[in-house]
Amino acid sequence: MSSLFSNDFEQLVQTDLLDLVEVRRVREYVCLDYKQETYPHNHSGKVDLLTDITAMANSRGGYLIIGVKEDDNAPDGTPESLLGIENGDEEASFIQSICISCIDEPISFLKIRDIRLDNGRDCIIIKIPDSPRKPHMVSHEKHRSFHVRHGRSNTTIGMQEVRNMVLSMTAYQSQLTSFLRERINANHLLAESKPFLLVMATPIYVDTDKLNPLNNIICDLLEKVPGRPDPHYDGILSGKPKPRIYGVETVQYGRTDYKPNCLRLFRNGHFEYYEDYSSYWKEQDPTRPMPICSYRIAVTVLHFLNVAKQLYDLAELPDPLVISLVLGNVGPSFLYPWSRRPTFMDNIFIWKDKNLHVDISASSIENPAELTSQLLDRLFNAYGYEQNTHFDQGFQLKRQS
Repeated sequence: MSSLFSNDFEQLVQTDLLDLVEVRRVREYVCLDYKQETYPHNHSGKVDLLTDITAMANSRGGYLIIGVKEDDNAPDGTPESLLGIENGDEEASFIQSICISCIDEPISFLKIRDIRLDNGRDCIIIKIPDSPRKPHMVSHEKHRSFHVRHGRSNTTIGMQEVRNMVLSMTAYQSQLTSFLRERINANHLLAESKPFLLVMATPIYVDTDKLNPLNNIICDLLEKVPGRPDPHYDGILSGKPKPRIYGVETVQYGRTDYKPNCLRLFRNGHFEYYEDYSSYWKEQDPTRPMPICSYRIAVTVLHFLNVAKQLYDLAELPDPLVISLVLGNVGPSFLYPWSRRPTFMDNIFIWKDKNLHVDISASSIENPAELTSQLLDRLFNAYGYEQNTHFDQGFQLKRQS
């Protein structure tokens, strides 16, 4: 699904749609559906709209694009041209409100927007996630139904299939929870009771292989780790990828008395960065709480997610993700969000537990800075602050001098 467009969803313009429809002429399939006209606003039309959206969410996710004429002289589902529709902004708002009120349960990460065309009309593009909370039911007036998408068509499913889907999603969630616990425990063993930082991006479906970590392009990306957000801070540190039973690992060795920083990529798409924090601990008086530099963490997480976005785009990995941040063996500790070092005269909140784990869910890594800001907010909340201080309202990193 990620290979349909080269730009992020919020940055899509007419050129991107023309490339899809008139240049590459990508046919409909399980993750792509075209409609020439808007759905009628009567009961039948609303049910049809909700059916198309929930069927994709209950399957693999995908895109529904309204305002595309199909080619009658080509195989079914082949697009011909962008026609657009009238009043696209109003139609997009209508679709948004119907989806919120008539899908049970609501689809997280569903995105809807209109794109203006040169002819003065609009295309509506709906991005539907491979939902981690399926099955989703159409619920309009007295109508109730469940659907899944197979190929280019939707199929109504019965209660037995619904039960099976619920059991499957429960199993996936349990597997994900166990997998994350295993990764945190494994890094605790590596740390040997010393402070460490762990950042992870994990597809919610961890039971299957999704990529080849030994692919030359992927290995080159892991070695070069492009996308450093601040030239004055290291971000994530890497080295030459080495094969491991789970995938690959890059190791950056610094001073020999510290554990090496590690970047690991698993075949199931799990991506993690471990950083030893012993040096920051040894610089401090061990009788006092450990200071945690939040800006440095912001740079590290943003750099990690910049690389993760490129990685998942290369692998065309469509799964929803959990983004995690772990501070291990650091308690008691306090966070300082200022450019200067704090003093104990400052009003600071001390986190007294030994470990801190925060995470967020995301449909994809379209905007690494926005996800970093959300994750940093969770970290700041844990230390008694309302929100992080390192991103502005447009999710731009405010660099420190």
